[in-house]
Amino acid sequence: MGNNKIEKKAVRTVEDYIDACPRLESYFQSNDKYPIWDGDILVYNDEERHGVENFQARIPVQIKGTTQMDGDTFRIERKYLEAYQADGGCVFFLVQVGAGTNRILYAMLSLKDIDDLLKRSTKTIAIPLQPVPSVRKMFQEKLTAFAKQRNKIPTEAPSPTEIASLVNGFKNLEQHLDGIESREARFELEGTIQAIRRLKNDGTTGWRDKFVYFSRKAIDLAKQHIQARELTDLQFNFGKYLHDQKLYHYVEGYYLQALEAYREQAETSLSGEANLATTLNNLAILHYDLNRPADAEAEYNEALEIRRKLAEVNPDTYLSDVAMTLNNLAVLHYNLNRLADAEAEYKEALEIYRSLAKVNPDAYLSYVATTLNNLANLHSALNRPSEAEAEYNEALEIRRNLAKVNPDAYLSYVATTLNNLALLHSALNRPAVAEAEYNEALEIYRSLAKVNPDAYLSYVATTLNNLANLHSALNRPSEAEAEYKEALEIYRSLAKVNPDAYLADVAMTLNNLANLHSALNRPADAEAEYNEALEIRRKLAKVNPDAYLADVAMTLNNLANLHDDLNRPAVAEAEYKEALKIYRSLAKVNPDAYLADVAQTLNNLANLHSALNLPAVAEAEYNEALKIYRSLAKVNPDAYL
Repeated sequence: MGNNKIEKKAVRTVEDYIDACPRLESYFQSNDKYPIWDGDILVYNDEERHGVENFQARIPVQIKGTTQMDGDTFRIERKYLEAYQADGGCVFFLVQVGAGTNRILYAMLSLKDIDDLLKRSTKTIAIPLQPVPSVRKMFQEKLTAFAKQRNKIPTEAPSPTEIASLVNGFKNLEQHLDGIESREARFELEGTIQAIRRLKNDGTTGWRDKFVYFSRKAIDLAKQHIQARELTDLQFNFGKYLHDQKLYHYVEGYYLQALEAYREQAETSLSGEANLATTLNNLAILHYDLNRPADAEAEYNEALEIRRKLAEVNPDTYLSDVAMTLNNLAVLHYNLNRLADAEAEYKEALEIYRSLAKVNPDAYLSYVATTLNNLANLHSALNRPSEAEAEYNEALEIRRNLAKVNPDAYLSYVATTLNNLALLHSALNRPAVAEAEYNEALEIYRSLAKVNPDAYLSYVATTLNNLANLHSALNRPSEAEAEYKEALEIYRSLAKVNPDAYLADVAMTLNNLANLHSALNRPADAEAEYNEALEIRRKLAKVNPDAYLADVAMTLNNLANLHDDLNRPAVAEAEYKEALKIYRSLAKVNPDAYLADVAQTLNNLANLHSALNLPAVAEAEYNEALKIYRSLAKVNPDAYL
């Protein structure tokens, strides 16, 4: 039996089990395109009536099928658990399918359960499972209790304007109710729309689940009986709401429903073409978020083609949309390392925004600055510093002017560009200029963090770290130490709340502080900091080796240098060898990035072996390092000769 058939049979098995529970209803995807969710279980207050007035809660579900079970656990990647965590918990089912068996195991994963599982330092994590109760009402009661607990979790609230717009969209459907032939369907749709209108966005527990449930119900009913522009617009707007709420597993269906209708409208009207392009653009953003770059690129390109044609007819209305899509494409191509494509797209977007800003500077100058900043980042990465500097400076001037009028909206962007410029000037060995820029950026971020610490404290820490690196290079150790320590304190506090986002920054700052303490001949401090950084980076690398193995090797190399200085050669040798092994493995995949590190570590190891009177071993290592450096120098003599 193929994997697709196994999964479909597993879904049907769970569906049959759930639908036999009087107060539960399955609401699973008929064509599952998502790797994480398969749909929802809906919980009602009444066993007989599953109407909107009796809806209680929505429980996200994932279902896996297998032909043979190996114990009562299932190993799952961390990213799945993190997705369940983002949605407030999940019920996971594992179904054994095949001749004569439909065994179902399950786990109700609360946020606490997920937190406990994610503390394990393995790439995949075993979820403990148990058989579903044969008495189905027992499962129903457990799930109802789970739903009540899950609905206590606060969710990100949409803006009142956004909700009001959606509610008005449902009101607009009411004008088509009389055209529905089925009296029962008409009353059901009318009742569901009334339930939406009665909902209050007041932070009530479970509010979002109820709004999503009622809205999906209303749209599903309406599309069976109504063909109208109002329904198409509502499908798009509801998809955008779900997208903004990060309920990704629902979004694509509503965008695709709108897309189909807008394609038909595009054959006869310009507004239909404009809506088609907007929907394609949003689908591309969704697919980019879901790491489907090929889909995103195709959709951006189609949206761009439509918007170019519209802009030929009506440039005042549609040229800005062309620029926006070009900018989105450039971001995609930059992240795919297609830098020539990205540069061309940024430049064209910039040219359009400049022309628009001449006519309407209030509306478009900020876009000019953003595109300049993006282009400068690209040119900096391409080692074209003079172009990058000019672009950063122009972006900075625009953002300063905008911030004078609206500091709440633009001061943070001023600080971002200052920080980018300081990094560039530091690399260009213009430390006085870089220091002034870092200090100004830091002052801005401190003022913003006083008002909104959740949003800006991490930027304070990043700028402190950058400033400390500069002061360390300028041999101003007391200033550097104070800045590293303050950055470390901030990162530690942030990592307590969100370790996934900030533990790597804790390790980075510890490593930097250890480098400083080593240079100041404070080996005990340096060793403790390197060891803590190494422990964190090892844990991170177990989960994501592509991102963190190089950091493990770097810290090992630093520790080995320290231990060599402390005349602990056996310890240093083990650390150099482990670092070398990691760098060799990385260089096989990406020689441009890691061959120099292989050579440097070989050179360090050869120095150690020479001091230990192991000349033959040292000679072999020096020769291999020399061979690598010669090859690198042919390509980049300025860096390696």
